[in-house]
Order: sequence, then structure tokens, then C-alpha cells
Amino acid sequence: MQLARALPASGAPARPPTLTRPWPAPARADVEALPRLFRAKEMVFLEDEPADYAYRVVEGAVRLHRTTPDGRRQLVGFACPGDWLAVGAGESYSHTAEALVDSRLKPLSRAEYERRLREDRAFLDEMMQTAASKLRQAEEQMILLGQRSALEKVASFLVSFARRLGEYAVEVRLPMDRTDIADYLGLTIETVSRKFTQLKVAGVIALPTPTCVRILDRDALTAVADGTVLQR
Repeated sequence: MQLARALPASGAPARPPTLTRPWPAPARADVEALPRLFRAKEMVFLEDEPADYAYRVVEGAVRLHRTTPDGRRQLVGFACPGDWLAVGAGESYSHTAEALVDSRLKPLSRAEYERRLREDRAFLDEMMQTAASKLRQAEEQMILLGQRSALEKVASFLVSFARRLGEYAVEVRLPMDRTDIADYLGLTIETVSRKFTQLKVAGVIALPTPTCVRILDRDALTAVADGTVLQR
């Protein structure tokens, strides 16, 4: 089960104001809006807001989280360049999307999205692949949270994020902090920090900066993620 962040003693925080779109609506349904810059910590869309747009991440990274029934935050994922947000959404967004760093996202109106699904086979194939990828990530997340040790979770997170940035990137710049990683993996911040240090001491990774992870031994990191005991 994912770790939900507790609310202050004063009760649930006030819900952010309704998001106002800063770009004009396209004049025609077949005209796509240009990529738009979202500053770090700026909301892209809010949970329960009408799902009028889908988005493709062009640059940067986005944090996805939901609100539990008791008002706490539950982090459900991260989106990187090339990823789509709100694909297949119903009448409203099921989670909130927030830029982790300055990011550029390309909005696609619901009308244009539905038109392209009907008329553009390449786009339909891309969306089917996106849906399959999201399902696979959800299945992997269930296994990650339910059956792996803290060290395996951290190693798996690094392996997965490195692969998303390229063909298993050697240097991984993390747009999220340790708190986000802890929430996503269902761990405490202290545990995440200890496991990063354990991998560093073992010579598997280096940590040039708090937001940069250099993978020194790819095979060892993958082995740890797969459940091999680290004995260095």
C-alpha cells in the first residue's frame, strides 16, 4: 500500500482554485495548441476537474497524485518526456498533475483527441500502446509495493526511471525529491535515504548531487531490483 501524507492538525487543506486555461481555444477542432510552459510546482490539471484536455509531456517531468477519502495525498506516478497524461480520462480527471520542474506540455482538446482516434490510425496505435504501457506499469507497481524489500524497491525505481530516460541511462537526474520517492514506493524518507546510501557504499551507484544518480554497475543494480541479495 502506498504511503499517504498526513494532513496538518488543522484539518484538510483548502482545495486549490479552479484552474484557468492560459491559452485560447483552437479556432477549429483540427488545430492543435502549441506546447505550453508550466513552471515548477504549477498545476497542469486538478483531480475532479472536467477532463477537457489530454497532454503530451514534451520536456520536464510531472508528478501525479490523488486525494484519499480522508483528504491525504497519495502519489501514483511520474510522467516524463514522451508520456501522455489523461489519455482515456472520463468526464473528469482522476488525479492531479503538477509540474516537478519547469516543463513543456502539449495540450490536445477532447474533441481533437476523439477525432484523431477515429481518423488517424497511427495515433490510435500510439494510444493503444500508451494504454498497454500504463497497464504494465500498474501491474509492476502492485508487485513492487506488495512483494519486495525496501532495497529492492529503491533499486527497481532507479532501474525503471533510467530505462524511461533512454536505453538504460548511466546518469539519472531525478526531478523528484526523496519525499516523492518515499511516497511512491510506500516507504519513509529515512528508509529511502538509507537504501540510496547502501547502494552507494556497495559501489553500485554514485551520488554526485542529491538529484543525480550515476549508475556504476548496471548488472548489480538490476540484480538487486530482481531480488538478489547485495553482499558487497
